[in-house]
Amino acid sequence: MSQIKSAILILCFVLTYYGLDASNKSAIYTAFIKNDFRVWKAEIDRIQRIKNKSNNQMLELINYQYGYIGWCLELKKEKEARKYLDLLTNNNRILERWNYKPGLVNAYKAAIYGFHVRLDRMKAPYYGPLSVNYLNKAMDLDANNWFIHILEGNTRYYMPTIFGGSKSEALKSFLKAKNLMEENITLISDNWNYMNLLISIAESYTELGNFLMAEKYYQKIIRIEPNILLAKNKLEPKLKK
Repeated sequence: MSQIKSAILILCFVLTYYGLDASNKSAIYTAFIKNDFRVWKAEIDRIQRIKNKSNNQMLELINYQYGYIGWCLELKKEKEARKYLDLLTNNNRILERWNYKPGLVNAYKAAIYGFHVRLDRMKAPYYGPLSVNYLNKAMDLDANNWFIHILEGNTRYYMPTIFGGSKSEALKSFLKAKNLMEENITLISDNWNYMNLLISIAESYTELGNFLMAEKYYQKIIRIEPNILLAKNKLEPKLKK
C-alpha cells in the first residue's frame, strides 16, 4: 500500500512540475466528447485567471483556446472567436518573450494568422503568406512535433487554394501527426487533440471522395468513444448521404 501511495505522490509531483493538470485535461476532453463548449469556455476562463502560470500551463491554455476558437468559427460565432483570438495571441507572445518552445510558438503564430484569414477573407493576401511562413519556420525548428503537423494540416485544409491550401496535402499532415501520436500511448489517452485529429482525417477523406477510408476512420472514432457527438453530427450525415 505504501508503494502505491508513493507512486501516486510521484505522479502528482510530475504532473504539477510540468504544468500538466490532469483535471484540466479530463474536463476539456469530456467537454469535447459531449460537444459541450460551455464547459470548455468555463475551463479556459478559469485557467486564464490563474496568476503566475508556468510556461507549460500557458502552453496548455493556448492549446485549449485554440480549440475553442475553432469551434466558434465552425458555428459562425465571430465576435467570440475574436475575443479569444486576442487572448491566445497575447499568451503566445508571453511564451515568445521567454523563448519557450519556439517551434510550437511559431506554429501557433501560423494558426493565429490562419484564424484571421477565416475571419476576414479579404485579408488573405496578407495573412495567408504570413501563416505559411511561420508554419515553415515551426517545421524547421521541430519537424517531429505531432501538434505542428496538426496545425500544418489545418492550415492546408482551410487556406484558399491560391495561397497553398490543399485537402490532399492537409491529409498527409494529419496522417503524419497521427503516426507520431500513436507512438506514445500517453498522447492519445483522453486527449481532445487526438480525437479531433481522427475526425479531421475522416473529413479529409470525405472531401477527397474516399468514402471507404472515411468510414474506416469513423468506425475507429466510434470504437474509442461511442457517444462522441461531434463525429456523429459532422461525419455521420455525410457518410450516409
